[in-house]
Amino acid sequence: MRPVNNRPRIAAVIPISGADHEFSNGQRPQLAQRPLVSYTQRAVAESRYVERAVVSTDSEHVATLCQEAGFDVPFIRPAALANPEASAPHVLHHAVEWLGAHEEYLPEWILVLFVTYPFRSRGLIDSFIETVLSRELDSAIAVLPERHPHWMLDPDQAPYLVTYGSETAKSHKQTVYRELFGLMSMAKREVILGRSLYGKRLGVIPIDDVFAPVCIHDLKGWQLAELLAPRFLEIISSNSTQNAERS
Repeated sequence: MRPVNNRPRIAAVIPISGADHEFSNGQRPQLAQRPLVSYTQRAVAESRYVERAVVSTDSEHVATLCQEAGFDVPFIRPAALANPEASAPHVLHHAVEWLGAHEEYLPEWILVLFVTYPFRSRGLIDSFIETVLSRELDSAIAVLPERHPHWMLDPDQAPYLVTYGSETAKSHKQTVYRELFGLMSMAKREVILGRSLYGKRLGVIPIDDVFAPVCIHDLKGWQLAELLAPRFLEIISSNSTQNAERS
């Protein structure tokens, strides 16, 4: 844990279920020959604002992988939360409550990150945090701006538009936002303890990063991530070298 003077105390919580297909049956998922969890660990370790990053898992196997990557895993989730269907509000509530009860650790804000979003460019987390802290919010989520038509299927499998169709002029279309909760979201401690993710003053923070929306929670996502990972690693390595030279 590193203190951050004159700033709100911010802890990151990374929920991972051992039943998630990426980790099931003792798998050690890798992306571009690097442990999957190391992508999120690198991003959060670089933050100037996050003083602690805690993994919440129901699996000893996942706990070991995360500890090897440098994460703090202070507990294993109870049996009631030991399944992939456990809701995010209850998982986060347990983590925050456990840290307060067992370690008297009371951060003001909780930053939520999922390892299934591996690509967070340098500075992305801190930019998100700075935006949230500069506004009168008690929770916020990362979002992807979109202007494309969106469809859903009714119970009879008939399609219907839920956003603007092609007959609506582009200049008349309002931007819609796709939630990227697992990429980054943030809420005050009291919001999480209320078993909620969205406080009364909720902000949506658009993310302008080509890598960030990539999620590996399905086969297409994995395939895309495998194609992008070498370029992503090249970019962050180059940025790190440039920063070192400036120093």
